[in-house]
Amino acid sequence: MFAFCAIDSDDIFLGPFLGPISPRDLTEVRSFPDAVWLFTDAAPAEGVADGVGEWQWRFGLDPRAFADELMNGAKIAGEQTQHQVGLAAETRAQLMLSEGYQGVTSFGSATALVAALDPSEAKLGVANLGDSGLRVLRWSDGFSKKPRGVHIACRTSEQQHAFNCPYQLAHLPQPKDYADLKAKGMASLVRAMEKSGTSKQDLPSHADAYTFEVEEGDVVLMGTDGIFDNLHDSEADFTCEVRSGEFCSGMTKHANQNDKRQITPTRNVHLSNQTC
Repeated sequence: MFAFCAIDSDDIFLGPFLGPISPRDLTEVRSFPDAVWLFTDAAPAEGVADGVGEWQWRFGLDPRAFADELMNGAKIAGEQTQHQVGLAAETRAQLMLSEGYQGVTSFGSATALVAALDPSEAKLGVANLGDSGLRVLRWSDGFSKKPRGVHIACRTSEQQHAFNCPYQLAHLPQPKDYADLKAKGMASLVRAMEKSGTSKQDLPSHADAYTFEVEEGDVVLMGTDGIFDNLHDSEADFTCEVRSGEFCSGMTKHANQNDKRQITPTRNVHLSNQTC
């Protein structure tokens, strides 16, 4: 049994679920102001796309639209590949990110992270583009090399071109779109595109890919930069309190100390016979 916890940087939304997934229907894409998660049932997968807010305050476009479409496409690819024999978890995660990007039609940009679990081999594949993050938290009984308690067994790394300039996927207007945009009152967007000229874009193929070996009882913590800017790795073991019965209760307590916004778990998950 594994546990996933996804966290949004803007609403600090906690969305835990258990995998391998029970018959409960968790296949819908769930949307929030700047980020979305996806779930598939037979071979669990989850992702987060953090939409760039500048599209809203500068051009009047919803930053969630691009992120929604990106994750919807990744969800479809995840459903289509969950029974595919011989497809490695890492390759599946990369494919989901790529297919999601190919289906985007809304203008916008976002960082993106997708993780796919292969229950048969206990491996977690990850494709990460940008500054969102994933941590695999694991309980140690103290008899191994690790001291008793929760520690980070695996983690992703951030991708940035420069400070505060993370890698991000984008769908930008082309010259053929300019007349329609001007007619809709978005001349400022057209001017910005004309001024920027031709620039190299980040692509799904630029995402860092990982294969993590996971164990029974591991907790996979995913979040956008707004979480990991406030919750450092040295503090992350405090987030996992599955042994106490209330999933992510530690995250709620600790993140409140670093970020004054309200943090509300979606529900409590009681795992009386499971360690973290």
